[in-house]
Amino acid sequence: LEIEFETFQRYGYSPAQILRMATLGNMEIVRRDKELGSVEPGKYADLVLLETNPLTDIKAIKKVWMVLKNGRIYYEKK
Repeated sequence: LEIEFETFQRYGYSPAQILRMATLGNMEIVRRDKELGSVEPGKYADLVLLETNPLTDIKAIKKVWMVLKNGRIYYEKK
């Protein structure tokens, strides 16, 4: 995934565009965007918290601090 994101950036996509394609964009393709793909009331959401801002540097996706799945901490960096 990291290589794919960095490749998109090399071809001129902004980090915001890349993150949208990877989340809501993919759910739009499979027609699940009404329930998945973004954090909004009424939608299901698993969250990945990063150490730094991926909108500044897409490589931030490599530095995961915490993963929340089904409302529970699935992974937490110690």
